[in-house]
Amino acid sequence: MKTMFCGKVYANGEWLENCLIRVTDGKIAEMIPNSKLTADAIDFSNAICSPGFVDMHIHGAFGHDTMDGDVAGLNTMSAFLMQHGTTSFLPTTMTATSTSVNRSLEEVNQCMHMEQPGARCLGVHLEGPFINPAAKGAQIENQIQLPSVESFDAMCGSNISLVKTITLAPEREGAEALIRYLSKKGIVPVIGHTKATYQQAKDSFDWGIRHATHMYNAMTPLHHREPGVVGALLEDERVTVELIADLVHVHPAVIKVTLAAKGSQQIALVTDAMSAAGLEAGTYQLGGQDVFMKDEEARLADGTLAGSVLTQDKALRNLAGQGIALEDILEMLTATPARIIGEGHRKGKLQVGMDADITILSDALEVQAVFIAGQQKK
Repeated sequence: MKTMFCGKVYANGEWLENCLIRVTDGKIAEMIPNSKLTADAIDFSNAICSPGFVDMHIHGAFGHDTMDGDVAGLNTMSAFLMQHGTTSFLPTTMTATSTSVNRSLEEVNQCMHMEQPGARCLGVHLEGPFINPAAKGAQIENQIQLPSVESFDAMCGSNISLVKTITLAPEREGAEALIRYLSKKGIVPVIGHTKATYQQAKDSFDWGIRHATHMYNAMTPLHHREPGVVGALLEDERVTVELIADLVHVHPAVIKVTLAAKGSQQIALVTDAMSAAGLEAGTYQLGGQDVFMKDEEARLADGTLAGSVLTQDKALRNLAGQGIALEDILEMLTATPARIIGEGHRKGKLQVGMDADITILSDALEVQAVFIAGQQKK
């Protein structure tokens, strides 16, 4: 058994003070608030204790990318993410050939069956290839396909069970059949890289769309006479959304408006990070394209944003600096993304029976320590 004493704990939607947390076999066995420091406890009496962060949309970091199809690279990402408070993640693919995506899935499968050095891979997010070329963002246009069940199955092969979420454009021919198929298989269909109208978006929610990739980016905007995808997402409680809180992809005021409309239980803070995350300014690759990173922004040669170089602890500090309540930020980093990807029964909360994935923060919201399955990794 491992014991830690935390001065302030964000646990299942509420704050606990001076809490003893006991861990057995990687699970939280006991939580006792209003306690005193015991001789056997690790002392975090001056710290904030949060569930480990969950990043459900990340392409790469520290010089590596999911599409590299490389176990060592995924493990490097795992170690890097842990240093920034992330304990679980979904490696995210690009719009690419079926062969390339399948190879990446195979490498993720290998990682999930071995001991990773840091954050645990929980599955895969497929971003494309069933998107709209007119909203491709930094995706490769000549690899975009029309949606079909047959293409999806061929792309995933024997690793279909790894797929947690897939981003697609519901207005494309064949999308309805694929969305209904995915829903029946327990895979979350995600709207993104789309030129759908408001009504097309609403129809797709009826078919089974339940989440939105990087809200506001690469989708039809809100207009007072044409609500677009953004209007449909703000209005409909069935659908959760992602925000990239680097304060570049979305203006701080818009983040606050979204939070007011949706609430923290319907927003997941993701990084959408690419391989330049954690590295110095320079030229990097994303899906075979040159990406130029400087001033903490990643862009293609034409200025298109190409993911981010964000980490989840930086997102936390960014939003705290905008006056957003800490409990709302932590909810968006932990319980909400865990629930969206079907892992809410074991990840994203601090309560008895849950995985002991814990991020310890200073008062300045810097990561002091990280525990994964009860083992201290940082």
